[in-house]
Amino acid sequence: MIHNGVEYAEMQLLAELVYLLKHHAHLEYPAIADVLTELGERGAQSYLLEITINILRATECETYLLDTILDKSGNKGTGGWSTVAAAEYGYPASMIATALFARYTSARKTERVAREAQYSLPRRNFEASTEALFGAYQISRIVNHHQGFQLINEANTRHDWGIRLPEVARIWTNGCIIRSSLMESLIPALETDTSLLAHPELASFTQALHSSLVQVCNAASQARCALPNHQAALQFLLSYTLGQGSANLIQAQRDYFGAHTYQKVNDPTEAHYHTDWENLS
Repeated sequence: MIHNGVEYAEMQLLAELVYLLKHHAHLEYPAIADVLTELGERGAQSYLLEITINILRATECETYLLDTILDKSGNKGTGGWSTVAAAEYGYPASMIATALFARYTSARKTERVAREAQYSLPRRNFEASTEALFGAYQISRIVNHHQGFQLINEANTRHDWGIRLPEVARIWTNGCIIRSSLMESLIPALETDTSLLAHPELASFTQALHSSLVQVCNAASQARCALPNHQAALQFLLSYTLGQGSANLIQAQRDYFGAHTYQKVNDPTEAHYHTDWENLS
């Protein structure tokens, strides 16, 4: 199930990349295929990348086949099940959920066409380098795989299933839709760290490419191009690498309207407190 959830996000990342290059960088499909071929040669080789390149080059009656396919995506349920599992186990598998919701959005074709006419938001050119695009795609994939394996690890820990994550990665390098050179590199990483973003080499690689992801997401927003899964990767990284977040206010709000209590900073007892907020002096 989680394999398919990760697959949803991997497919969505490639769909976003192709759409951006087609509609905002104004490349034709063969040129986009060349860009993706270079991406694979630079370490991002995968089965999904290979078939995407083939799809981009496919023609029928002298028309690119991709242009004849309606942009309404279906699903068989596994992305939804993965998202439900993420909620059940309290793990923020945001890229799987975002990819699922992107499919749901795509299915609302009539509404999208109507809102495009109503809002008339001008499409602008994408202004970021191919190098930045490569970096953003690679870092987003690392975040996606991190979330997928962490979700499995959450269930594994709770139920004591005895699942070995390196073995899962090894299985997924053989005959699976998400097989890739990245997956092969994750086998030794998972031997030492169940959290991929905690692994020194992957953490260093991710940190080095962080600015590329920011640049691409900002440029896409300026171009009025939706990159929901790249944005999901960025927002997860920003939240995941922030020691002090915003949830203290949420806890105060919950305690104010519902007496849900809160814990205090630097309290080793981890006790829970309630404040009578309306009667504070």
